[in-house]
Amino acid sequence: MSIEEIDASAGLWGFQKDDESVIVNRTLKTNYSTQGNFRAENSTLEGKIEARDGMILNQVISLKEVKCSMGTIEAEYSQLEKVKARDGAELTETDAKHVEVSMGKLTWTNSQTKVPASSISARDGMHLKGVHCEGDTTCSMGKIKAQNSIFNNITSRDGMHLTECQAQEATVEMGSLEAKNCQFVATNARDGMTLVDSPAESCNVSMGSLKITAQGPSLTYKQISGRDGVSLTNIQATDSVESVLGNLYAKDCRLSSILASQQIELVRTTAESACLHVSKSGTVILNVSTIEGDLVIEESKNIIINSGFISGTIYINGQPYNPNQSTSTKTLEIKIYGGTIKGNIIFRNCQGSVKLLDGAQVAGKVN
Repeated sequence: MSIEEIDASAGLWGFQKDDESVIVNRTLKTNYSTQGNFRAENSTLEGKIEARDGMILNQVISLKEVKCSMGTIEAEYSQLEKVKARDGAELTETDAKHVEVSMGKLTWTNSQTKVPASSISARDGMHLKGVHCEGDTTCSMGKIKAQNSIFNNITSRDGMHLTECQAQEATVEMGSLEAKNCQFVATNARDGMTLVDSPAESCNVSMGSLKITAQGPSLTYKQISGRDGVSLTNIQATDSVESVLGNLYAKDCRLSSILASQQIELVRTTAESACLHVSKSGTVILNVSTIEGDLVIEESKNIIINSGFISGTIYINGQPYNPNQSTSTKTLEIKIYGGTIKGNIIFRNCQGSVKLLDGAQVAGKVN
């Protein structure tokens, strides 16, 4: 059935020219499908609309679904229920409850969102501005770039760049996360993370380094972890800060428990307690800084098991590994530059020596 026949039976007006079906200034009450393109202007679509090669909507209200099985969907100044496109979608000043792009990119720009979306997904990338989604926002193979938007959970595979956004949880499965002037509950990334003026309760980087900077007032975090290094400026951490395999640098911070590998450098910073993993020699630099409690030194084993279950025994140099027992006879060398350690220096399951340089002070004992 052609669009002329549909409109004639409904007492409406439309036309079909070449491979394009067009409806203007009318209501389409039934479902409609075409092998070509579909265009609607200033109209209401009450049924499901499917076009194979492409779809253009301008000032359209769609009550069900608009679908493009092989091409792209473009919509301006429209209110849509469900959008499904294979090769891409571009939405401008448009609200939609569900948006799905199965193989292409999604570009969505709003100056104001009246009706929040329930779900957003695109395979090859997203560029979002002024978007609000109460459900999941997912990019399964590409990167997400978003500005002035609000999300619940937002996930991308290859990277994420957010500016002035809010999210309960932001996750990058294989790339890095960059955020400026954002607010989170939790952030997760595999290959690295940079946060500028973007508070969160927890921040975790499983394989790369983590950098957090507050350029204005100090910001508060609960738990911070970066595998290959952590750099902090003007923040407070109420629980723990961990750099499992890398150095830790903190400037103008107040931290609770800190852990690093090989080197800790604090500038005008207070930490309640510290732990340093050392393979041979380690350094603690306290530039106008204080460790209020103990500094614990542990020999680094460089063993990381991210998940799963080992039913047998782990061997190191032919010996069964016991995390609570030292298997090394090495003497670890620790150099401490400046500052004050109010607690003890404790060598846990290892032995070592300490050199105090540049006026460094230890109030407790070296055990």
